[in-house]
Amino acid sequence: SRAVSYTKNPRADRNDIVLILLYIENQLIAYRTLLPDFMFSGKNKIKFFWLSGNWVKPEERRKGYSTILLNEAVKISDNKLMFSNYAPASKSLYDKSGIFREIANISGKRFYIKSNFEQLLSERNRFFEKIKLLLKISDKVFNLFLEKKLAKLQFEFPQNYSSINYIDKQTNDFINQYSKKNLFKRNANLFNWIFKNKWISPQNKETAEKYRFSSIAKVFKYENILLFDKSGQISAFLIIKIRDKTLSTPYIYTSENNYSQISLLIIKLIQENKIDFITIYNNHIISELEKYKKLFWLNKKMNKKFFATKTLSEILSKNNYEIYSGDGDNIFT
Repeated sequence: SRAVSYTKNPRADRNDIVLILLYIENQLIAYRTLLPDFMFSGKNKIKFFWLSGNWVKPEERRKGYSTILLNEAVKISDNKLMFSNYAPASKSLYDKSGIFREIANISGKRFYIKSNFEQLLSERNRFFEKIKLLLKISDKVFNLFLEKKLAKLQFEFPQNYSSINYIDKQTNDFINQYSKKNLFKRNANLFNWIFKNKWISPQNKETAEKYRFSSIAKVFKYENILLFDKSGQISAFLIIKIRDKTLSTPYIYTSENNYSQISLLIIKLIQENKIDFITIYNNHIISELEKYKKLFWLNKKMNKKFFATKTLSEILSKNNYEIYSGDGDNIFT
């Protein structure tokens, strides 16, 4: 669970406050979570916190409680906050505060392998919710056609790779080689913590209601893949996240001559896990996947934005840095 994961965060101190609770007459009204992390600016290592979750009791919303929690988070963090993985309501609150600046906007693309209108549209408004059964039937009919088309496709998948559950020193050295400009410099210590302490796991409704912003997923796993060159040396390392019928690539460390093979490995995982759609934030991989027009019936542009308080953004304005789509708490969800 998220709570257990917080206690084992290698970048957290014992005295870090990671949960802010708001009570009225001994009744829990709202709470917010914070995720401690470091950013690296030149030779400086700067402690800050990710805004990572917020909940207010439904009947108590629009009374300013989220603002109270945000102001408390600003004090706790000494005005050093970042956020990326946000709901529209949270983004509106952050914009209204006036203390955040956009520090990165990563472009990507979502590729659809199967139709899933029932889920994607029914969550948007009441009209689609009312015709949910019709959407479900449409999905089944359309997907029968797509499955017949996909069954005819042939791929020559790479053989020079292996899957790992733990990052050793050799793999860590490879990661460091390709992440020198990364703002957060995640390494073996961080990734091994993430793999062992997932935030999302199969839960029942009762558990989810106790921790309101927890998500329920039937499947949530990481596929960590090492790709090797002809001499047996590591040439690429990928962290691939699979949640139910979706796939994304939070971290890709590689030289440019591996993108074709990486794309084929992604297609292999699509087939093995019966994926509905994938989201990619790497232009080289996107270009490779666009060659397989018969595999994807639809694609659309995506953007992932990162924001920081003015205190941090002023420091970052003096540096050239990179951010991965999995940074922040994106890899956890």
